[in-house]
Amino acid sequence: METEVHRQGDLYSKHVGGEKYLIVNTYRGQIRVHVRQFASRENGSKMYPTKVGVAMSAVRFANLMEKEHWITGRVEADLTEENGEHVSDTTMWHIGGGLYAVVNKEFKLVHLRQYWNPPGTSDICPTKVGVAIKLDQWYALVEDFKQIRERFQELKDAKVCYQSDDHANQMGYMECLECTPFGELSPNITE
Repeated sequence: METEVHRQGDLYSKHVGGEKYLIVNTYRGQIRVHVRQFASRENGSKMYPTKVGVAMSAVRFANLMEKEHWITGRVEADLTEENGEHVSDTTMWHIGGGLYAVVNKEFKLVHLRQYWNPPGTSDICPTKVGVAIKLDQWYALVEDFKQIRERFQELKDAKVCYQSDDHANQMGYMECLECTPFGELSPNITE
């Protein structure tokens, strides 16, 4: 049963499947796009947000939208397994900061997940912060993303981080915590 969530301060709220909702709100004067799981009170009367989910700034949202066609292409390959082509088990796309979009063939999910770099290692590891979206729900979520981008001017005008003036040289890029949150280790993987 689909229950709508209407919270004070939310600019947009839409059910995307299961207990997950797409929410647009502002935090400290900046627009944020959330894909978040909600839970209901024991009596089922009121829904509340859980820690399961992600919040994206306008810049991270712009980066996700720029990479959406690669992610969707991978989702389509996993759902149809056309031509018997071998597709790698896991593919990652850097969204910004420690946030990555990850598609795993075995689990048939798109993960929007926060990663971190444990001290003393050269690997990045997933954290518990994030949300998993079923592959068949991804298409509807992408359409919702496109709608909110058109509806909110701040999302429509947002540019990906590397298009800013301070990224005009390699030093600017390397000093940007959005682009290289783990220093030189930051994989910026795309297909």
